[in-house]
Amino acid sequence: MRRFLALAAVLVMTTSAACAQLSRSTDSGNASSEPATNERGNIVKQAGEPAGITNKLKAGKEELTFTLNSLSMTDVCEKNYGSFTDSTKPEHGHFLVLDMSVTTAADLDPMIGGLVLNPNSFSTIGPDGVTETDLATMGTYSCFSDERFPTEGFKSSQKYAGKIVLDTKNKSGVLIYTLGGFEGGWEWAYTV
Repeated sequence: MRRFLALAAVLVMTTSAACAQLSRSTDSGNASSEPATNERGNIVKQAGEPAGITNKLKAGKEELTFTLNSLSMTDVCEKNYGSFTDSTKPEHGHFLVLDMSVTTAADLDPMIGGLVLNPNSFSTIGPDGVTETDLATMGTYSCFSDERFPTEGFKSSQKYAGKIVLDTKNKSGVLIYTLGGFEGGWEWAYTV
């Protein structure tokens, strides 16, 4: 047990030190200084605007650029299985569908390559000001399964595209994306 705790402490310190060398950028190629953030510590974006992660050890070089291309909403998700159709309804009220794309650098840092985009990385804030964090349900993984965003880590010199589905009660509000080890994240206001 003592050996396990010592190993866990080393992993946390290593991850924290590595994350200190990474920073968020407002868009591809604009990593010269820390971007402006709002009262929640997030960079405010609009759908279609690129965002990124830079590496201070590589002179602020962009490692990964991602874009929330569009958002849409549906109250049912139908999946065809040849001879029958299965309909899935959201548990919280609505499926918020994110169309995402990612481009990685040629010499992508392995730590950044291990990042993933999935429903667990997102939260919403509704018009009532309440933050909703449990957006991953069984339905979010079955909707658009043929168009789902890749769930494995990223590789160097690659482009990725797909859909991430969230299960939210909020038809409008603020969508927030955060990564473990980062203070703050990115956010988009939405009304669908």
